[in-house]
Amino acid sequence: DGSPTPLFTLQQDAKLRRPAGQIALVLDDFGSMSQELAERFCALSQSLTLAILPNEGEVNQILDLARRGGHEVLVHLPMEPENFPEKNPGPDALFISDDSTRVRQLVRQAFRKIPGAVGLNNHMGSRATANHELMRHVLLEVKRRGLLFLDSRTSPNSVAFDMALSMEVPAAKRDLFIDPIDQALAIATNLWALADLAAQQGRAIGIGHDREQTLVALEKTLPQLEMRGF
Repeated sequence: DGSPTPLFTLQQDAKLRRPAGQIALVLDDFGSMSQELAERFCALSQSLTLAILPNEGEVNQILDLARRGGHEVLVHLPMEPENFPEKNPGPDALFISDDSTRVRQLVRQAFRKIPGAVGLNNHMGSRATANHELMRHVLLEVKRRGLLFLDSRTSPNSVAFDMALSMEVPAAKRDLFIDPIDQALAIATNLWALADLAAQQGRAIGIGHDREQTLVALEKTLPQLEMRGF
């Protein structure tokens, strides 16, 4: 109506983030990919957890890249799947037929190969993680080091997470696999689904793999999730 009116200019503070939930991303199978792909993953500015296979590839190079990129590492321990031998977990895997001495020896060997690991998660292991006796010996070695166990939940019959808690081992379990379909758009969609879980639960854990399409989706989607406050 012609009267003087205050003018307010709103400017976003780049330091402020809307609290929306915490997301942890674990990338499995590190060690078997190309050096170039490993470097690109480790160049991501967001903090990731790299699950490194102790018995494949250039473990020391991956460890060096992870440390320089500020990413933490897990031992990605090969364990027996339900459909062995059609699906092979790789060298020095744990099997339910192994005695306690061999199980604990292989776990100790894996931790020696990946110094500085914050804990351990299972590679395959749909049969192994459902076996109380085998998992007890694995978790005793994790507990002895004061580290954590992440149950990748490759089987709905897994006893590993509940057993870890009962043994007072710091433990977590996977909420969502982000890349069952090896296509960047599908992976990006799953990252937003993981964000929805984080918003509902307060936090969520996603597991992906060392693949080109996974990297493409992370490069595009993680900055967007950060802008949303995740």
